[in-house]
Amino acid sequence: MKLSSAFIAAALCAMQFAAASPSENTGAVVATEANAQVENSYGNPKPNPPPNPPPNPPPEECAPVTKTNTVTKTVRDTKTTTKTVEDTKTIRVTKTVKQVVTVTARPPRPPPPPPPPKPVDHCHAARAAAVNFYRSYHGARVDHFYTTNAVEWNNAVGGGWGKEGIAAKIMNKHVPGTVPLYRLFQAQFTNHFYTTNAAERHTAIHTHKYNDEGIAGYVFPSAKCGARPLFRMYQHQIPTGNVYPGRVYGGNRITSDHFYTTSAPERDNAVGRLRYANEGIVGYVL
Repeated sequence: MKLSSAFIAAALCAMQFAAASPSENTGAVVATEANAQVENSYGNPKPNPPPNPPPNPPPEECAPVTKTNTVTKTVRDTKTTTKTVEDTKTIRVTKTVKQVVTVTARPPRPPPPPPPPKPVDHCHAARAAAVNFYRSYHGARVDHFYTTNAVEWNNAVGGGWGKEGIAAKIMNKHVPGTVPLYRLFQAQFTNHFYTTNAAERHTAIHTHKYNDEGIAGYVFPSAKCGARPLFRMYQHQIPTGNVYPGRVYGGNRITSDHFYTTSAPERDNAVGRLRYANEGIVGYVL
């Protein structure tokens, strides 16, 4: 800070004036002390001293000075520079993701299919249902008769049919894999006829005047379960009195016979010597 020369001169003048004029307070104190000494020495009060003379006027050169303060300030020009600082921080953010899963209800799985049933042993069932197929023969009428009914077989003996044993075994009821063996009878020629062919049965009834006698039993249409073929033969002729081995055809009556056997040699003998016609296999029997 710089002070003006006028301000400095006024200050010096004031200092000189203060040194030349004692202060009013100092004078008052000295006078009071002096008066107290006089009163104490003589016991009589003294008149007050004359008042202090007025202070010396300040020298002319110390006239009131108008103070002018000139303040010189050094101002620093501070520039504020704004800097953009890129603060790169690596922040790890842990996010809790709430996932909403829409589940479509599926129908419960069906239970696994049951295991396939064990194949039925039809052969065992057939053997359990197998019964005797009895055979008999009427020589005078030239007729072979077959039945599963032992009572009927015995009754046939009284009618002129002779027993020839058991021709085979057939089923007395239907077993899976078997077919019916139809039984028919033609009274004019005294001929019992057995077939598994429904069409042939129909023709025999409506064309050749056979009577339907139902089902004799059940047989296999093909070889299975150890079954044997049941051969069928047929003889139809007008006898002339000739004698055949085991067979006598008397008079002029027309004879007709169906013959069934499981024996191939017997079949061959009937065809070769007894003039039967081979009509193949009617079915398979046990």
